[in-house]
Amino acid sequence: MRRILFFVAVAAGLTAAYAATPPLARSDDAYIALHSARVVLSGQDPVFGTAALVGATCPAYIALLSTILALGIRSGDTALRLANASAIVAYAAAVWYLGKVIDLSKGRRLSLVVIALGSGVVIFVNLTNGLETGWAIAILTFAIASAHAGNIAGVTISAALLPFLRPDLAPASVLVLSYGIRGRSRRQQVLALALAGVVAAPWLIWMRIDTGSWITQTIRAKRLFFAEGCLPWLKKAEIGIEYSGIALAQTFPLGAGILALGRDRLGRVGLLAIGISLIAYVLEFPSALAHTPFRYQAAILIPWLCYGCALGFSRIPTLVGASVAVAVIAAHATFPHDQDLEFAREVRATAEWADVQLPADAVLLVHDAGAISEFAHHRAVDLVGLKSPSSVDTHARWTRTSCLADRGTAIAAIARDSGASHLIALTGWDVFLRPNLEAGGFVLTPIREPPPGKPGYTVFRLERPGATPTSQASPRNRSTQ
Repeated sequence: MRRILFFVAVAAGLTAAYAATPPLARSDDAYIALHSARVVLSGQDPVFGTAALVGATCPAYIALLSTILALGIRSGDTALRLANASAIVAYAAAVWYLGKVIDLSKGRRLSLVVIALGSGVVIFVNLTNGLETGWAIAILTFAIASAHAGNIAGVTISAALLPFLRPDLAPASVLVLSYGIRGRSRRQQVLALALAGVVAAPWLIWMRIDTGSWITQTIRAKRLFFAEGCLPWLKKAEIGIEYSGIALAQTFPLGAGILALGRDRLGRVGLLAIGISLIAYVLEFPSALAHTPFRYQAAILIPWLCYGCALGFSRIPTLVGASVAVAVIAAHATFPHDQDLEFAREVRATAEWADVQLPADAVLLVHDAGAISEFAHHRAVDLVGLKSPSSVDTHARWTRTSCLADRGTAIAAIARDSGASHLIALTGWDVFLRPNLEAGGFVLTPIREPPPGKPGYTVFRLERPGATPTSQASPRNRSTQ
């Protein structure tokens, strides 16, 4: 009977979680992961001409998406929703397990799960962003609970998997695993490390074979393009403190759990893990702490906030916890869950317009490489470098070494060397990219713009004086992925 109830609960949870995820991905980067999964299955990349894991931050998430697509799911958005829905259920289960190992009553555990899922704005948005964020949060939460419970197999497997979901969780992985095996016999420690190696090895080998590198290069690409490591130390510290404070505030009331971490040994391990990851961003890429929205901080912070909140729940009456959970539900009911839908539709509409209206031999210069690869099917060049490694080399030569002074030179060089015929730029980015390309000798003509007063993408025709113009013939019929 228990097994039947378990499967019913899981099915109900998956159904509810799927319904709660938006029909289109909140983040363009989600389509990069989806594109990588399609390349895994097809064995070729007609858009960027690179290996599947180039531009992929998390090979484990790519494997999950590949599995979902291989099961016969044709719609990419449906595959992303299923991946996120399963992550929400896994996160809820991990929080329930966390409450159990801390010896909370079932009523308190239920309140903890509600608060963990619904606090603030940051948590729910990141659980449903189409990316690996939800799975990273779930796995780290389970690792923390396993470490607290002395579940050496659970903490070893989850800690070993974490860096292949989010590389910036490597400090948490090492520290939680170290905590989990401390005080164990030498034999148990050796076996745990061997198990960790078995879990990590397939991902390392896959990354090495596919890309030639043992680790993902996505953070390096963004770090070189934005070149924020050149900023003054004080400025970087100000950015880090500001964005960290905002992110923590937007997880309230779960964020209050940080107050309990300093009183607990494992909690102090968590504070150290959080500090190492955030300092690494502050040193080289501080603005990333606010990206879409607070995506990088979400996985770093939320599992530890859950742990702190669970510790706090052991000291408060059940009624208080239930009251907070009810308040969270009431606040969440007023939250506009479709606030990103209009923009997501514009992203897709731009890519589908390009698929139909641009000539088949067009080469698209993009800074958001996701939706274009899923819906447009033209050859494309990623000027940031996530999907185009040659762009990374160009930014290493010009952008980073000049501390941004020569980034315009790098952008023009990428456009020229790639033979790009069109630029697709987001509102705001167009203002930045256009003068850099014009200074490099390009003439930019807008041929498709977003609705008036709304953010979106502008499509420019790129021409260089004396260059042979791109064919204006109608594109050939393209099969939908």
